Amino acid sequence: MEKSGFFVTNGVNLPIGFRFRPTDDELIVHYLNRKAMSLPLPVSVIPDVEVFSSSPWDLPGDLEETKYFFSRGREGTTCNGKKVRISDGSGFWKVSGKEKHVFVFGKKGREVIGVRKTMTFFHGKNSDGLKSSWVMHEIKLSNNSIQKPGGGEWKVYRIYKKKNRVKCNNRYRICPPLPPQTTSSPCSSVITCEESDDGEETKSCF
Repeated sequence: MEKSGFFVTNGVNLPIGFRFRPTDDELIVHYLNRKAMSLPLPVSVIPDVEVFSSSPWDLPGDLEETKYFFSRGREGTTCNGKKVRISDGSGFWKVSGKEKHVFVFGKKGREVIGVRKTMTFFHGKNSDGLKSSWVMHEIKLSNNSIQKPGGGEWKVYRIYKKKNRVKCNNRYRICPPLPPQTTSSPCSSVITCEESDDGEETKSCF
């Protein structure tokens, strides 16, 4: 959305051409770590939002851009260790793959500074809900001792709508997300899907 030489992302006006694409370690070192210690942030582009209170498409920000949010705890209804229901009843986030450590290299060598968990959003209330294209990265600090008391643990969330990548003849094509109840892709008549640990799908056509 453009307005007087600025565009809006996460509800914040930024200069045209600006793109906020931090790596996991940059999010932890420069944003989450400072947020937990109540220190000033480099730039105020990550709002505080209850990410589990609304469907991903209802959260602030452009639907076509990656969204970033700070949140404390989980405001949704936790089903078990691998699923979190959304408060508005539209669906649930389900953990996909394994947790991944986030590292930095310093004077003492490689150091773990955080943990990233990947989740995928499913429509519906049951375990057989319809899988969507929405993906969430929940990133937290590895050392919770620096968290200020009260209100729960600060975490940073990266939420985006992934594109379908179809591999045909060793070349990838980007296809629009499949609409609900659709099982075939407009890029190929026969497709097999494999999901990696971070929730991404790689499709191969034959």
